Amino acid sequence: MSSDKDVGVIDREWIEFNVGRSNTIILTENEAQIAKDLLGEVQGKLDRIDLEIVRLNAVIDDLKAQREVILAQTVRIRTAMAPHKRLPSELLSAIFIDTLYSGRALIVQGNLRESWPWPLHAVCSRWRDIAISDIRLWKSVTCHLQEMDEHVGESLSMALQSITASCELPPSRLEIDIGEYADLSHEHYSQFQPRYLSFFPPLPTPITGLRLSLFPCSG
Repeated sequence: MSSDKDVGVIDREWIEFNVGRSNTIILTENEAQIAKDLLGEVQGKLDRIDLEIVRLNAVIDDLKAQREVILAQTVRIRTAMAPHKRLPSELLSAIFIDTLYSGRALIVQGNLRESWPWPLHAVCSRWRDIAISDIRLWKSVTCHLQEMDEHVGESLSMALQSITASCELPPSRLEIDIGEYADLSHEHYSQFQPRYLSFFPPLPTPITGLRLSLFPCSG
């Protein structure tokens, strides 16, 4: 731009878009002063926007906190209105029994969350009381263990201890399924060997009925 051009008529857009995109155009002293003033104005706008963002973020954080409080209120109110709370204990117990694995409680080695009806303990105190007081839920137990080795008895004992520690009466019938294939027919399981009995220490509950399913044959 011409050096004798009046400062007041210097095109700011020319400074921003032409000079600002070129490495060859050199500003005069007057043009550089205008560019400096322009930068100050733009930086001031940017600072104000940043402050507004901080303010709005604080507003959003406050709204989120209010939302959590209100959400907790809705959960409590919905719980107060929950239809299942009006169900008689006898009906709840019948529903629990209907969810059993082939009519038996299921214990998965090392994972009580996948065991059933163990999670009923964690729903609420009423469900827990019903679950531990109804002996029909626990009188017959299937234990799924991963493999037959010298630790299988310890795993089984720990699983049964978890039940007997919480329930009013320990299980009296026990089915032990060792391996990952619970639904295979009998001919696919390996033959029982007497030495397997040494893997089982005395169990923490009196058992009147016992069934043992072993892992499939490898051949």
